[in-house]
Amino acid sequence: MGLLKKLLKTTLDVAILPINIAEDAVTFGGILNDKNEPATVKKIKTLKKDCESIGISIEKLSEDL
Repeated sequence: MGLLKKLLKTTLDVAILPINIAEDAVTFGGILNDKNEPATVKKIKTLKKDCESIGISIEKLSEDL
């Protein structure tokens, strides 16, 4: 996946984060819908992986220069 696509995906994940926070508030952190972990925690983990992926892409890009 290209760097621009990774940046766009991360931007969308950040934009969706308030929805995950609201979902956790309504479902008491996923307790009411029998989820193992809150949606906010899942989204934060996804954002962490996205940022690591962007960092790797930037490193590769700088090596190519």
